[in-house]
Amino acid sequence: MQQFKLTVVKQGRAVLAVLLFSLSILTGLYLAIILESTVLKIITPIASIMVINGLAICFAAGKLTIKTDGETLTFHWSKKWFFNFKAIDRVNLLDIDTIVIDALPGEAKEHLQYFTSNHKKINVSTPKYWRKDADAFIQYLKEHSNAEVKDSWDMLKEKGLISIPYYLISFILVAGFLLMLYVLFEKGLGTVEPQHLIMFIGAYLGLIPFWFIIRSKMKKTHTV
Repeated sequence: MQQFKLTVVKQGRAVLAVLLFSLSILTGLYLAIILESTVLKIITPIASIMVINGLAICFAAGKLTIKTDGETLTFHWSKKWFFNFKAIDRVNLLDIDTIVIDALPGEAKEHLQYFTSNHKKINVSTPKYWRKDADAFIQYLKEHSNAEVKDSWDMLKEKGLISIPYYLISFILVAGFLLMLYVLFEKGLGTVEPQHLIMFIGAYLGLIPFWFIIRSKMKKTHTV
């Protein structure tokens, strides 16, 4: 019997967790403003941020132990004080038909999003950090199932939605380039704060690899 211990993030819950994180910052700032005691101005905001963020992490993430006998996978969630996840049924390895794995451009680490068994979706999204046995489990799935390995862009392509991010990113890149030309020739780079310029260029360059990835997926669609 082999087992894998994973930290799993539920993507739907992660969105709410981000909102809770934002709420914790606002709450901390509000408390720092209204409290009169200098000690309370420091301790109370920090404590509120820690509590809210702790709840957010507990809400979005969980510890999952996966055991296999070479033929089936069984899943067991570690119990939490709050926000426990729904149990996952046993899965036959040979019934797994699709594994969805993503990797950021220029990054070797793979991130398991989910896999499907008899067209049923099993969400086991592994984060960038707290990986533990994630890499070993991904490799095990590849070697012990007959599943087709895809990424999230492939799934969008199958749904006919791949053109949406493509045109959206294309628009942002063109608009960003025109904005840079406008600032350069009309305003001058001296009018832009260095930190803002660095952030803008970093965000702009970060979109380019995604544009090429999506473009390559669309070309494959046209050549089939």
